[in-house]
Amino acid sequence: MKKNYILNIFLLVILLPLCAQNTVTMRSDFTVVANQKPNIKHHLDVFNRINPLNGFAQPLTDNAGLCVVRPLGGISNGQSVDLSRDTYRWNGQEFETDFTTLKTQIDRIYNAGFDVHQIVLDNPSWDFQRQANGNLPGGTYEVSLYGNAEPPLNYDAWISYLREVMEFLIATYGEQEMLKVQFGIGREIGTGSHWSGTQNQFYEFYERSLNVVRDVLPGATVGSHFLWGSASDWGPNFVRWCAVNNVDYDFIGVSYYPQYDRAQRTNLSQVYPNDFGVIKDIPEWKDDAVLQIHEYALTQSFGGNAFEIAPREYQTSFLIGVMKMFYENDMEDLNLWGRGDQYFPLSQELLKIKGHTYHTNSQNGVQTSNSNYLSTIFTSDPETNNYTIFASNYNANPNSNSSENIRLRSIVQAPAGTPYTYRYATYDIASESLIWSDFASGTTTNGDTPNKSAITLTNNLPVFTFVKYEIELQAAQNNDTCEADYEEQNGLVVIEAENRPAVG
Repeated sequence: MKKNYILNIFLLVILLPLCAQNTVTMRSDFTVVANQKPNIKHHLDVFNRINPLNGFAQPLTDNAGLCVVRPLGGISNGQSVDLSRDTYRWNGQEFETDFTTLKTQIDRIYNAGFDVHQIVLDNPSWDFQRQANGNLPGGTYEVSLYGNAEPPLNYDAWISYLREVMEFLIATYGEQEMLKVQFGIGREIGTGSHWSGTQNQFYEFYERSLNVVRDVLPGATVGSHFLWGSASDWGPNFVRWCAVNNVDYDFIGVSYYPQYDRAQRTNLSQVYPNDFGVIKDIPEWKDDAVLQIHEYALTQSFGGNAFEIAPREYQTSFLIGVMKMFYENDMEDLNLWGRGDQYFPLSQELLKIKGHTYHTNSQNGVQTSNSNYLSTIFTSDPETNNYTIFASNYNANPNSNSSENIRLRSIVQAPAGTPYTYRYATYDIASESLIWSDFASGTTTNGDTPNKSAITLTNNLPVFTFVKYEIELQAAQNNDTCEADYEEQNGLVVIEAENRPAVG
């Protein structure tokens, strides 16, 4: 027993330092064209607003576009209907339209200096529950959590009304302005409180609505919005139905409300195929359509139609993984609630890489904690020799304190010995701000071929934080510098030639 005890202690002494030296390498080859996605977009400048009749919380982002939700009416006020916002009404003798409230909402957005990104043709006004003679079956309106979820009783009346809506928008704001706007038919379809009819009823509703929108405004951008794939099959079935019936769409939106402490909702390597890939990556998907996330928030709690957002350190560290998912899978527009400050300062740093080229990357090595989700974004500026790298560490356990040793290895088209300068910023949870290092210099080391070399940077990344590197490659030196020597420093493999400043 004593001998086994001593042996176990000996093994523990040996293994603990090895565990402490666990390092994960993220590698990207900037020279391989197949790894490149040029001219990436900024996906954090679209914000949802419901009925901005009496003003609205203005985004803290320049050049923001707003998605106007439920602008046509059909709003519930608690458990009762609110007819005051309806644009289609029964006056006791006939149906009439009044677009005063619709104009007020759109005018407020334009007058505040923002763009209208999308107009959602979602809840029909309450009186579409009436029959052609004005009779209301049952004598009362059917009310759902989000308002009127009932399909129009008279589709011909709906189509005639929608034609009026489009003609009014074009007459008021101009055809060219409306061609810049997306038109969403339905909102979060697959939820009974948004649409109480069947799938086929909605597909017919979509097709007839699409046809009238395009008839009035040829070239209009039109699509729909569904629940995420693992919650509902309406989205995948819609894509298949459109393919079989030759029905068009320019975009499909999906909701995504991950709870910050649920692994199955925050592990993006599983979330993408289960929730988004089942819609976008099926054979029937229209090649030139785009998948968007029309409602997003990383939540701490969710109930009914209200949620509490997660603290900022979780928001920012998780967001890098979401943006990586967007770049790699050609998704667009993370439509946000709130003013956007919950993503500061990361969102401002992500804006700086708009127009850059995204480079796919690989990850290998041993993590300190297998429950950490590490994400990296490698980009290059096509106009300069500047490179940017983001790396984040997220964990579904909000009490986790596990950090990761990371090695960021970039292969560039330059001979070994080419000098570069760099600095990095770490996210400080306490101050909710970035702390920048001084600029440092290094030289590239041997790469995969004589004409390639590597920039290798190391860091320790605490959980719920991220790091950003800014690198500038200088003019190549004409020498025969070989691969730099390696040595062990504090459990990290560090390249001497990098002259890396101390972390933190």
